[in-house]
Amino acid sequence: MFTLTTPRLLLRDLRADDWEAVHRLHADPDVQRYMLPGQGSERYTRRFVQISIEHAAQATRTFYGLALVRRDDGVLIGTCVLGAIGMRRQGARVGWTLGKAYWRQGYGTETARALVDFAFETLGVTQIYGECFTGNIGSRRVMEKAGLTLRPRSLWAEYAAGLRYGDLRPMLIYALDRGRWKPSGALLSNSGKPLPDQVQ
Repeated sequence: MFTLTTPRLLLRDLRADDWEAVHRLHADPDVQRYMLPGQGSERYTRRFVQISIEHAAQATRTFYGLALVRRDDGVLIGTCVLGAIGMRRQGARVGWTLGKAYWRQGYGTETARALVDFAFETLGVTQIYGECFTGNIGSRRVMEKAGLTLRPRSLWAEYAAGLRYGDLRPMLIYALDRGRWKPSGALLSNSGKPLPDQVQ
């Protein structure tokens, strides 16, 4: 099982039996406010977990759908993704969703920094980017703390980005190029190494 380890979190491969815990977090109306249409549904959650498992089994991995688990008590507090990794490693997209009870505790920043460091240092990608709705102040701050900066564009382009996903709300893009990246130190020494499948 693939894992990334931070001081407080274990970012590990999703398992089939995770879907109910993930769905409880994603079904919260306050969490859904910042998700795309349909992402809080049971059908979407089951599919997301299944796709993540399928990608984990690929010889050349281009997508990581991971559970966020607190190391001190084993509680699943959210999910994150590192995806759209091309064969030439030109870029990768990051994202995360935390249960409302775990907001404003630094878990999002810890997750984002770990993903960014892993993508640049281990996978060798050249750029990291993330998207969020303009009203998602929490995710905007997390991306900034992880070193990503806002890519300015017109209001029309912001609305067009949301419409790509079937949403009328404007979206922002944040990005970080490898040349401007500074390792955050979020990852512990055993990160990226496979561990036994019984890891919680």
